[in-house]
Amino acid sequence: MADVIFNEIASKGQKALIYSGIHHAFTKYNQPYYDFDKDTLYGFNSKRMGNILYDSLGNKTFTIYLHAAWTSNKGWDKPMVKPVNGMIDEVMESFTDKRVGFDVVDSPFGQLPANDTYYAFGYPDFNLAAFCDGYIYQNSFKYYEPITMEKNFITEENINELKDYYRCIKLSERYIKSVTVKNADKKLKEDVRRLIRHLM
Repeated sequence: MADVIFNEIASKGQKALIYSGIHHAFTKYNQPYYDFDKDTLYGFNSKRMGNILYDSLGNKTFTIYLHAAWTSNKGWDKPMVKPVNGMIDEVMESFTDKRVGFDVVDSPFGQLPANDTYYAFGYPDFNLAAFCDGYIYQNSFKYYEPITMEKNFITEENINELKDYYRCIKLSERYIKSVTVKNADKKLKEDVRRLIRHLM
């Protein structure tokens, strides 16, 4: 991904807004290598797409986070948590028009701490500024809806790829066997709901 951005955009002196999952987008922040089963931090991943771009382009790159739940410090398969201990949600509750973007670095928001998330592992004074440079708050979690999968997206031809992915993220074989072409779209939607329903 970084090569494409270098070759097609940066090398031509152009600017771009890149949309990706947050783990690909990290620039200054290095994601922890953490084993929840062994309760062990093995180090940090400094080779995400954004990290690679940041190493070469410096402050010309920055990460903007779209308001979403964070992975809990209890594990990947545990209910997720609100960013920075829910402080952004609490502040935004008092506004009628909740859609807003703001700078994180060098702002009071940047100093907001978090202690209940996986992202704080290895960062004793973890705060929002360590995680991202900007933030877009779209709405309260109670209005969030998991995406609806396109009809016939999972087929007999590709369902094994989905099951391989589930094995990769260590879901149980019992659960994996329960996924069929007919129920895959509902199961995927419910997987998301299971992790954020308490926030909604």
